[in-house]
Amino acid sequence: MIELSETVGRLTVTLKAQPIGLDWNILVYGGNLPHVGAVALASPNTTCSVLCLPNHREGEIAERIASAIVEHVNASVCVTCGIHLDNITQHEICSVGDIIKMFISELVARIQS
Repeated sequence: MIELSETVGRLTVTLKAQPIGLDWNILVYGGNLPHVGAVALASPNTTCSVLCLPNHREGEIAERIASAIVEHVNASVCVTCGIHLDNITQHEICSVGDIIKMFISELVARIQS
């Protein structure tokens, strides 16, 4: 299992990636109320499918990660995501994007090593 965690101010986001045969199951969560808000499933040469609960914005994050990782593993990738931070600011939303970008790069590097 690969585990990554990053804290910026009052926001902590964690990624856990577990290989399942050739495939990958990835969990991304954080904030003060981690939960399951969205799931993305990607496989090589297909469109990424996303399920997102009403009033949740994690679908974009889950899809971004699944679509990026599937290109490097040539296998199916499932990403479950739930990040909630009470009274999140625009700066903190941008921080989530930066953390996810860093997680993708680090995860690809670890998978390929």
